[in-house]
Amino acid sequence: MITLKINGEEHQYDATPTIEQVITERGAALTNVAVAVGGKMVPRTEWQSTELHNGDNIIVIKASYGG
Repeated sequence: MITLKINGEEHQYDATPTIEQVITERGAALTNVAVAVGGKMVPRTEWQSTELHNGDNIIVIKASYGG
């Protein structure tokens, strides 16, 4: 069992997920989103190949428009 902290909430996974899997499982679109793992931004081109590890702290930021 893998436990990840995503935007301050703990989530558990049976298998090692990638960043892309975590985002899509949460119902977020893969556009207009930025992701940091352990305080470091991860380029979108690496989301599909970046596996997350037990205890990782992930921050998903959705862009919002307006003024």
